[in-house]
Amino acid sequence: VMGTRYHITITSDQPIAPGLESQVAELLASLDQRFTTYSEDSELMALNRQPVGEPLAISAELFTVLSEAAEIYRLSDGAFDPTVGPLVELWGFGRAPSSGQLPTDEAISMQLERVGFEGLALLYGQRAVRLAPIVIDLSAIAKGYAVDAVADLLDTNALHDYMVEVGGELRLGGYNAQGSPWRIAIESPVQFGQVERVVAISDSAMATSGDYHNFFTVDGVRYSHTIDPRTGRPVPRGLVSVTVLAESSMRADAMATALSVMGAEQGLALAEQLEMPVYLLSLRDGELAAQSSSTFAPYLAPIQD
Repeated sequence: VMGTRYHITITSDQPIAPGLESQVAELLASLDQRFTTYSEDSELMALNRQPVGEPLAISAELFTVLSEAAEIYRLSDGAFDPTVGPLVELWGFGRAPSSGQLPTDEAISMQLERVGFEGLALLYGQRAVRLAPIVIDLSAIAKGYAVDAVADLLDTNALHDYMVEVGGELRLGGYNAQGSPWRIAIESPVQFGQVERVVAISDSAMATSGDYHNFFTVDGVRYSHTIDPRTGRPVPRGLVSVTVLAESSMRADAMATALSVMGAEQGLALAEQLEMPVYLLSLRDGELAAQSSSTFAPYLAPIQD
């Protein structure tokens, strides 16, 4: 679903109601249809087609995600921007095959004119209006919302011990099968498949964002798929992995992207301001350097018990 896979582990002793698995599948499919940009029939695409200046009544789900996106956009000074799509396409990380050529300064400037989440206004009565001809893509926050929706469904069914994962975004409820906090690995960004650190969490959400899987190189320069919507260019290589813990997977998902764009220094400063647990891995002279916010330390666990 949502172009990826999902996985749910339930360790609660409570009986699982018949049909719960199909309920989860139907819930995720319905959310996908609301948020996808790959179907012209989706609710989000209806908003993207709505004439500029004409409000559109939208669902509670879409209104909630857009409201959270607007909040992260504000907190990150525009580093998180769901309208960055034209720049992603320009740099060859979108649907169209990459041309293998770097975009010109003129082309970047032209696409920057189409970017800016301030071009969306949310109105009373659960309505949204585009103030500019922007195109909204919620791929950096919608999976997190879907995780929360599934977790809430499990809680409603008195299943409070679970791990819900959609495309790498997580929410952990209660305890694992051993009666301990869930142990989640942070992958090494330089040794694929290797564990860098382990996080022990309960009743919390977790998301990791990194630039080490999707990039290209031209004339020895590495260009990441993480585009800074403020400059129109890939973020300089340095901060290669960001892990965020939050009450909701939706917020963890979006904040991981925001901090990846902001970089280690500004990202860590924002995390401290928000008292948000984050763990950052940067490459310095070919060596990994770890930094974490002051609220992250209680969650670190040994790699092996």
